[in-house]
Amino acid sequence: MAEFADRSPYPVIFMGILHQGFERYASHLDLNTRREWEKVQGRFADVPFQEPAHQQMGLLAQAITIKDGTADWTAIQHALAEDATEALASGWRPPLLSEHDFLGLCQRAYPLHPTVFGTLPHLFRRLAQNERSLFSDLGRWNHLGFRHFCGRRRWGDDSLARFV
Repeated sequence: MAEFADRSPYPVIFMGILHQGFERYASHLDLNTRREWEKVQGRFADVPFQEPAHQQMGLLAQAITIKDGTADWTAIQHALAEDATEALASGWRPPLLSEHDFLGLCQRAYPLHPTVFGTLPHLFRRLAQNERSLFSDLGRWNHLGFRHFCGRRRWGDDSLARFV
């Protein structure tokens, strides 16, 4: 590819999308091979991309569904609105998300508490993970995990939260 780009009369752009740093792919190799990888890496420009927290929150809220149909749902929505308003006043809203959208996402992300919901994207970023890890951790069927909780917890007669 390098030779083709060098001989081409037109500018050639080569783009690769990696889910971790270039050097991490060579971490298990011997020292000489890692140095060769470093030479190759030097020919590329890293353009890191991280999904903004508000976009991750939107995806997460869409992945959680509630089967509605009980009288208790009104009380739950009222309690959620109060908790989300408190979370908003405490500064849990990402800066690129409007107050109205934050309150709506918090209600759609039930049964996650608004402070937990607002924290998850930042927590996974801090742990050097991304939205794929967030979804796989919440979607995994572990004893006492999120899906286990949603699968066993009932709200009213037939209202059930689940993670898709």
